[in-house]
Amino acid sequence: EEAESRAQRVEAAMEEMKQMMKELQASTVEQQVPKRRSSDGATAVESAQGRVHSVPVPLAELPTATETPGRPIGTMTAAELEQDFDIVIIGGGPTGVAAALKAAALGRRALVVDKPKLAPTPSGLDISFGGPTGLFSKALREAGKTIDVKSLRSMGLYDNVIWGQVQGMCKKLAAMNADHQVNALARFKIGYLQAHATVVSSSKVLVNREGGAHNIITAENILIATGSKPMRPAEVPFDNLRVFDSDTVNTLPFLPRSVCIVGAGIIAIEYAMIFRKLGAEVTMLVRSGAKSSLERIGLDRDIVDELLRVLREANVDIYEGTTVTNYDVPPCLSQCITLSLKSSNPEVPRQLECDMFLAAMGRSPNTTGFGIEKLGVKLAAKGGHIMVDDDFASNVRGIFAAGDVIGPPSLASTGIHQAQAAVACMFEEEAMTSPNAFPVGMWTTPECAYYGMTKEAAEKKGLQVEEGMTRYTGCLRGRVFSPAGLVKLVFRRDNGVIVGVHLIGADACEMVHYGMDLVKQGVSIFQLMTTLFTAVTYHELFKEAAIDGNSKLDFGAEWQTILQELGMHFGSDDMTFETETLRAEFNKMDSSGDGSLDADELRQTFKNLGKDMKKSTLANLIRLADDDGNGTIEWEEFAKIFEIVHSLEAKRPISRQVSPQHPRVAGG
Repeated sequence: EEAESRAQRVEAAMEEMKQMMKELQASTVEQQVPKRRSSDGATAVESAQGRVHSVPVPLAELPTATETPGRPIGTMTAAELEQDFDIVIIGGGPTGVAAALKAAALGRRALVVDKPKLAPTPSGLDISFGGPTGLFSKALREAGKTIDVKSLRSMGLYDNVIWGQVQGMCKKLAAMNADHQVNALARFKIGYLQAHATVVSSSKVLVNREGGAHNIITAENILIATGSKPMRPAEVPFDNLRVFDSDTVNTLPFLPRSVCIVGAGIIAIEYAMIFRKLGAEVTMLVRSGAKSSLERIGLDRDIVDELLRVLREANVDIYEGTTVTNYDVPPCLSQCITLSLKSSNPEVPRQLECDMFLAAMGRSPNTTGFGIEKLGVKLAAKGGHIMVDDDFASNVRGIFAAGDVIGPPSLASTGIHQAQAAVACMFEEEAMTSPNAFPVGMWTTPECAYYGMTKEAAEKKGLQVEEGMTRYTGCLRGRVFSPAGLVKLVFRRDNGVIVGVHLIGADACEMVHYGMDLVKQGVSIFQLMTTLFTAVTYHELFKEAAIDGNSKLDFGAEWQTILQELGMHFGSDDMTFETETLRAEFNKMDSSGDGSLDADELRQTFKNLGKDMKKSTLANLIRLADDDGNGTIEWEEFAKIFEIVHSLEAKRPISRQVSPQHPRVAGG
């Protein structure tokens, strides 16, 4: 009875709580749009009826590290700035920080000058410092993976509370990175100044700090690492409140219920899946075709198909052949943006409403606003990036550049490498060669990555290639944890050497580095098939893709021992590969005259050619080459085997093959 009574009281309390939640929800509109943030962290939201409801949102706790105890981060004394520097770096992204650390490692005095992109924290920390262009999208992606917006809404949480949590997580991740970068500079005693820089000569930089203070800094060399900025078409009414580019979207003040994105590149797709994960309805507008747009930036056709399939399965609407002809952005935040559309697809609506509009239409180098145009630094006619030589030097002596500001590939990873090479070259300390290929990772959902050539690119270079592919379900870990995705290998038909690796799926941006090593080391699919991987890892997919590729070859892995022995016997005697010689010996031993040889006749043919083959090798040769199952080898099959052996000998040493008894071992 006591237990039953307690249960009744709990049930009554639950009913009372539900009623309270209903009343609370009724007092606010379903769609809440943040209007302003007060100093105590509360966010005021305006309802459709004009009422204002304030919900306290705690601010994220950020790192409070200081570059120098007792003074804010990014400040320097006049005396410190009067020193002569070996290098002044303009720009505080990954490229600029990498250049500074490289210079310090070479024993040079370096200074990084960077204008904060966001208001610094009380300690002076610019949470965007040292971060790549896509830092916010990566942080937002991680937040979207851990926060279930639908569940939180069902629990009665206001949208601005949920968005406050998302923003707090993003800021904390960014601040952790910035804090790490600031501390790295401090450890190496590298100067860091928050200021706007203007290059006034090849050895002098004017810095203007907040508050109006300015100084002239003298340096032996200047490195421009100012990165890039989003393209902002004049017809788009950017207001940084509901209409954003791919940089200003990090100031989005509310959790949108519907999002429209213009563009079909990687940034557009990243944000499409991010906002979909955060519960928004997402529409992508693509001027041409989504597939062709992605293939133009180097993605393999099957990877593109898989990526677009995942987008559509996530209910992302993709309107191809569509442009915006008019933007109606009401001043009242409670009213939706209305877009007028023009499309070659009659099924696309003429109008589209959304809470937020994002233009992700590419990026352009940051080359204006800091004086280089007055010094005559040469810019490319197409693209507008700074033109540099192999040493990353501009046409003005003493001025170097690296990263996005010198144009494609415009990746954080390549920018870091370029910065290190530029510093090494300017001080003539060591030689660093620029790679002719580099891994590309895209933080879409799921991740995409590639290294090397697609099949189409390889064929344009005159290579005869084949593909091996497996889905993530090809390994146990994929089947259990993440079935969406695939791994593809592009390899040469003549020797199986891998020339390209393409991935989409969980951890693709990590796995691509193993793929890069396969290509750079010239590993064949036959070697890969005998590689030992740790069980229940995604790396097992590489072996599965190699097995699939092997099945498409006329002379696959099962032929390698035979071809190897034939190569060792005949590789040094080119005369034996002449068709006339082979045909004469073949016909001599063809006692029946039916154009085929049995095992004894085949062995005698090799003896007549001066080569005594193993009985087991001949048995395997007949077993594999005998397509019709009559126990004999026809002339066409016989000739093709020797053609393959001759091809292998001409193009690579047969020692490149690895015996199945001695597999390679790789960590998975």
